[in-house]
Amino acid sequence: MLRFNSSHFLAGICFAGALAATPALADGHTLSNSRLSITFGSSLNGYGTTDSDRVDAISWINSDGATVSNYVTSGGPMHCGDPQEFFGEAYGDNGDEGVPLPHAVTPGVTSKWKGAKPTAGKTTISSLETCDDTLDAKTTTNYQIYGKKQAVNSMRIIRTFKFSRKTSTGNMRVYVPRLPLGTYATVLAPNAAGVIQSYNVGNCPLNCTITDWNGNWMADDDGHGNGMVIFRDPDTNPPAQLTIDYDGYSNSNNSAVTLTMPVDGWAGTVSDTEYLCFYDAKSWPAAKRNAGKLPAGCTNAPK
Repeated sequence: MLRFNSSHFLAGICFAGALAATPALADGHTLSNSRLSITFGSSLNGYGTTDSDRVDAISWINSDGATVSNYVTSGGPMHCGDPQEFFGEAYGDNGDEGVPLPHAVTPGVTSKWKGAKPTAGKTTISSLETCDDTLDAKTTTNYQIYGKKQAVNSMRIIRTFKFSRKTSTGNMRVYVPRLPLGTYATVLAPNAAGVIQSYNVGNCPLNCTITDWNGNWMADDDGHGNGMVIFRDPDTNPPAQLTIDYDGYSNSNNSAVTLTMPVDGWAGTVSDTEYLCFYDAKSWPAAKRNAGKLPAGCTNAPK
């Protein structure tokens, strides 16, 4: 659970709840293909527009041709133009009081978007100073969605942290999604033996750590085979575990892949690659999932 001290709050209460997909705005950026639309840094909901890593809306056309747009939630008092809790953050996993360290993508960052393609973009947080905070790493993130049928339901995220000269400590949630807890209350993940486990997110207000994980994927599921899965590239990424968690301000399932801190702490450059994939009971039926096969439209993700 992510909290900020009240002395850091800016006045105002942000909008919370699932957001419908929006067209590209002058102060926002939308990646889209024939099935998937993802909007970053929009001011439509009243937030500031200096954070291009903040995901404000996702919509996906499912196997029946219906548009699903209930993947994003946010909440909490306004913090330097951002909601306190939003989809796309990166922060530590060392506790639930204050701001979990290390800081990387947190409310109030100035995140600049580069790229004019409808399917790709790159963000850069160039300064370690936010409006009222000091970050532990400068972060760049590459976003890519795809037009080909075999990958049309997925987005690749390559997030790179360049830690400051002072060694930073604490495990690190590299990319934090926030799905509505009322809908996506279950996390599915294979254990070290490859057997899929089911976790009730509501049982984890104070971070449930899952170390018995095979490192491949975790899914936020609605209990009926619909949701969003995160695939991770295990060959090039640092060691990781899972954090199962929910946050109250946003009423969100903010479970995430968590990088485990090196013995000497974080220093230098660290990169992690993940794929967000949207699925339903037809594109990823239980039998296919249990057999270790990828969902339809996500076959670019690593197995």
